[in-house]
Amino acid sequence: MKTKSSKASLYVALFVIFMDFVGFAIIWPIFSPMLFDASLPLLPSDTSPEVRGFWLGVLLSLAPLSQFFSSAVWGAISDNLGRKKPLQFSLMVTCLGSICSFFGAYFYSLWVILLSRVIIGLASGNISIVQATIADISTPEEKTKNFGLFGMMIGLGFTVGPLIGGSFSYYGYSTPFVLAIFLAALNLIFAFGFFQETLHFPIKTKINWKAGLMNFKKAFHLEGLRTIFLVSFLANFAWVFFVEFIPVYLINQFHFSSMNLGLFFGVASGIFALNSGVLIRPVSKYLSAETLLCGGLFLGGLSILSILLNDSLIWMWSLIVFMFSFCAYFSLSCNTLVSNRASPQIE
Repeated sequence: MKTKSSKASLYVALFVIFMDFVGFAIIWPIFSPMLFDASLPLLPSDTSPEVRGFWLGVLLSLAPLSQFFSSAVWGAISDNLGRKKPLQFSLMVTCLGSICSFFGAYFYSLWVILLSRVIIGLASGNISIVQATIADISTPEEKTKNFGLFGMMIGLGFTVGPLIGGSFSYYGYSTPFVLAIFLAALNLIFAFGFFQETLHFPIKTKINWKAGLMNFKKAFHLEGLRTIFLVSFLANFAWVFFVEFIPVYLINQFHFSSMNLGLFFGVASGIFALNSGVLIRPVSKYLSAETLLCGGLFLGGLSILSILLNDSLIWMWSLIVFMFSFCAYFSLSCNTLVSNRASPQIE
């Protein structure tokens, strides 16, 4: 039976995930204009576009790379110590990362911004704590619904983050991070005030910083799953590459401002969330996961390639609907195929 304390813990955990992905997405409409504006002192004014593009890639990759290594560690710590204290500590780290982001953007310090992305990524590894919390407090009948809410918070974070970054950057590139600090602090207050321990019998788990790499290697040695993992890896690599560098094209081709980029990513993420949470349900009744995967990959790639057919802004906005819808289909179908084949494989 679900108690009030477990409901509160669930809501706090979901808000943590929302904030994690706001932190990931808030920088999408900010970093490209900052790096490619030669009048700003973030880089020397004579820095070439190629070098600026390199630093953009570094900035965008640091947080997810740090999360990749820290997720397994946070999960192991929470198995040993319980969910509450590690979650609270990770939120303190999130606050620190948001503060570093503010000062980096305010003083146009590339190195402070780089440090902030590492800190944000390390803190965002608490996604494993949230997943474990949801599993702790959910009955078998509730897991589908609660993990659905988990996915919805990710989509909402990716939708709200760019809108915050784009809208508030009108008042200065450091301004969005003021709100990020406030939300992170609010999250921390909720964790201390309302989150109750959900793991009552700790599990002794070895903490290993290499766990992420070991799991990655293991994934490609599972017969029957490695092909799906390879397809998923290549598809997501290509998609992330496109999403993180499309701002450069939009700035050069259509002179997008930070506000324009925020709107672009907000709408795009909203389309992704709508397809992931609502539209895929009727579609999946008539098409298999394999068909959705192949169709999503082919049509998604075709829609990206179609950008070259017309250089008008109307055409670009029209393609957004197809790009992010097909992305949702191939992403979710990959997860479904892994889930369907994983149990017999592991057993």
